[in-house]
Amino acid sequence: MYLGMSQSEADGTGWRGTDQGEQMKSISGWYNNGNGTNSSSFTALPGGGRDSDGSFGGLGSYGYWWSSTEGSGTTAWYRTLTYGVDQVSRNYDYKTFGRSVRCLKN
Repeated sequence: MYLGMSQSEADGTGWRGTDQGEQMKSISGWYNNGNGTNSSSFTALPGGGRDSDGSFGGLGSYGYWWSSTEGSGTTAWYRTLTYGVDQVSRNYDYKTFGRSVRCLKN
């Protein structure tokens, strides 16, 4: 919401918002010039992810970040950014998948 998304959009699932993803993406490193402006100073890099079978994919094209919010004992919410899309996706998945995390100092 800090980047201009409404509460209902922030609570939604799938791709939502307008240019919040672009604001979060780094200015370089994204496939096919899908870079962002990094106006949020988040500097999101496309680290890809790990599937539950242990395979890796999406490096350079996608970035996945776990949320601190659980969906259930076996699932948790995460956010996705991808090249060519300026929005942010919100979904949940099993914790057996590998996603990036961002640590913040209190």
